[in-house]
Amino acid sequence: PISLEHTPKLARAVASATSSAQRAQAILRGRRTTLHELRSLHGTLRAQALAVGEERSLEALVTLAEWWSARLEGVLCKPGGEGRGPSRLVRFLKDLANEAAALGANPNALVPPRPRTVEGGRSGGAGDDEDESANQPCPFCTGGEDLRDPAMQSWIGCDTCEEWYHSECVHVSKQQAESLETYLCPACAHKQGVAYAFRLPAPPKRTRRPKLRLVRALLAEAETLSVAMPEVEPLSILV
Repeated sequence: PISLEHTPKLARAVASATSSAQRAQAILRGRRTTLHELRSLHGTLRAQALAVGEERSLEALVTLAEWWSARLEGVLCKPGGEGRGPSRLVRFLKDLANEAAALGANPNALVPPRPRTVEGGRSGGAGDDEDESANQPCPFCTGGEDLRDPAMQSWIGCDTCEEWYHSECVHVSKQQAESLETYLCPACAHKQGVAYAFRLPAPPKRTRRPKLRLVRALLAEAETLSVAMPEVEPLSILV
């Protein structure tokens, strides 16, 4: 038997379960949602006191969306190459799409720069830029680095191409960086026919070259999901 003192708690549990179930039903009927919202709602369904029938169907949709993302990563990225990991894959595709748009639509368009960061903090102070520039890869990252490592927070910028690199990746120590008046990156040194002043980094592992029809098939498959996959928009620009 349920005592009167439990009635308000039960009523709140019923209301919460009903609201979550209605949101889940809308998604399962085709309402577009983000993967973040989908995971959040699935977590809510699992944590609430009352089980609802939509939980398993929502879990299957989460699994399907994550499987699609993993398959896309496997098609596009070499082991240890650029773009490995969901957030890095999206950022890598956006970088490529921005570069393609800048070169194709407007040769003078500015591609958003990589974080202009130096030892001890990011230029411009704290704020929104800090969140955007944290833990980002540089052109010589191989994919196996721990971008949260303090050693990966020191950056150095090329005075010729204005690209920025982890000091660790281009083998420039903090002491060496502080003594430099100008810095020439490996790519610009090669273009100018001069020796790079430090130990050459290993060439970055690039993406695979998948067949166009396979990528288009994955894009078409993504359209059948109720989930707005973040990889779709930049990938559509590239194909």
